[in-house]
Amino acid sequence: MHQLKKTLTLKDVISLTIGSIVGSGLLALPGLAYATAGADALLAWIFMVILVIPLVIIFGDLSVRYPSAGGIVGFTAIAFGPGWARSMAFLMAGTFPVGIPALAIIGANYLAYALGLGRTATLVTAFLILALVTAVHLRGSKTGSGFQNLTALLLTLILVAISVVVLPKSIAQAASLEFSYRPALVWSSMGLLFWAFTGWENMSFTSEEFVNPRRDFPLGLGLSFILISILYLVLSFNVVALLERNHPMTVQAPIAEIVRVAIGPTAGTVVAALSLLIILVNASAWVWGGSRLIFGGAREGYLPSYFNHLHPGSGAPDRSLLFMLLAYGLVIILVWALHIDLELLIMLVNVNLLIGYLASIAAFIKINHKNPVRVILGLFSFLLCLVFMAVFSYVIIYALVLMLLPVVLDLLQQKRRSLRGEIRRAK
Repeated sequence: MHQLKKTLTLKDVISLTIGSIVGSGLLALPGLAYATAGADALLAWIFMVILVIPLVIIFGDLSVRYPSAGGIVGFTAIAFGPGWARSMAFLMAGTFPVGIPALAIIGANYLAYALGLGRTATLVTAFLILALVTAVHLRGSKTGSGFQNLTALLLTLILVAISVVVLPKSIAQAASLEFSYRPALVWSSMGLLFWAFTGWENMSFTSEEFVNPRRDFPLGLGLSFILISILYLVLSFNVVALLERNHPMTVQAPIAEIVRVAIGPTAGTVVAALSLLIILVNASAWVWGGSRLIFGGAREGYLPSYFNHLHPGSGAPDRSLLFMLLAYGLVIILVWALHIDLELLIMLVNVNLLIGYLASIAAFIKINHKNPVRVILGLFSFLLCLVFMAVFSYVIIYALVLMLLPVVLDLLQQKRRSLRGEIRRAK
């Protein structure tokens, strides 16, 4: 059985987590939440930070106990057996090829805004970003982790620098903030902000590659969660304190707008650099996790065995990486040809990830059924995710099709075997 090399350490947990969580949503969500709830958006950010803590604990605990490239699929297999695990493998395998191009397109759109690119050039740029990241990861975990660490460090430094430069002006305006304390507004904002904290499931696919997962994984998740939460809270405070709630730029490019307000018209250049870094970091982490999902699913027999292959030199799951790149390209071509709405891609990914969360939490509850504290923690997280499922309507059909696909394939295979048997008997 092929095993991924154990080369990752604590700093890699932190950089991968930052890359998985701090995504393109950071460029828009602070403004969207502010436009929805006014100053109450700050309360929504605080509550979301608190509510996400159980998810961090759950994924950290499961990844430490069962470090495997299968991640969510592996957790499902342990708790509920191979049938459910195979459905989860198909669900996740159908999520990454949609979600990763979506985040690349969002980042390319920001670059298009700064550089004046047309639609076709923007989509080509999105694919080139993913091709670059894939090429890096084909060289192996060591090269991939070096790239991830460098870009994550640069991204963190830029976000900290923006926060430090802007914060004094924001503090000066703090006394003028008007809170309405309306629960409905806070709740609706939290529905938006939930997506700013997705990505913990992506980390579960990388746990097999850590030298000391029992020590480094929970510590790395905890430290990165604190860092990410502080960045989110400070940046959202800057947005609420400095920007006009109903101004178009508050929704379209809030980070660019606070830079413009604080330091002048260099905002376009800053946002171009920031958006490129965010997409490189985000895409790198998700390409890494997605390729490990395909490799791990193939190794366990849930996905085609062709992908159970590691490059003899670099140790990278090369077939998985190249297949995923081909899938990214196909999705981007479909977006270009059919004018597919980016919002639809995001909604498809969100509902799939939420179902993955629910499966992982259910596995956590079953595995820890004799521990009442962990059961309560799991039930709380399960109900929280279930509530957010109410946001979705017809897009859940995509998830159901993916989960039912292995069942249909098994039935067809059984039918084919039956027909072959009848033919032999007839002869």
